[in-house]
Amino acid sequence: MLNFVNPSTGECFSYEEDVDQDWLAVEISSRGLVSCPPRPSVNHTWDVISGCWLEDTAARDEALTNEARAGRDLLITACDWTVLPDAPLTASKKTEWKAYRQALRDLTSQAGFPQMIDWPVMPVK
Repeated sequence: MLNFVNPSTGECFSYEEDVDQDWLAVEISSRGLVSCPPRPSVNHTWDVISGCWLEDTAARDEALTNEARAGRDLLITACDWTVLPDAPLTASKKTEWKAYRQALRDLTSQAGFPQMIDWPVMPVK
């Protein structure tokens, strides 16, 4: 992959290596593009002042938060049966499951969330 950036706007372009070289030369010239290293992730933008990729930490954290919440929601849904009145569990097991479910709901209040998550251990059925 060939990577280029417009140094005045930060707009990035990627082209397959087998692209027609004559066309690419015109494209580079007409857009004023310069070669750049590959974009490290979708959360990186080209900084026109420093001439390098910078990570948008807010976008990264939002993506991590959404991913963690989706995983947490699946885990909570998977154990919904444990809080039903007729669940085949002893009182102590129901207490364990309730604590587990609460720990899942409290994930977002952990120090270091969303970069570091201490996932609770699911009780044995």
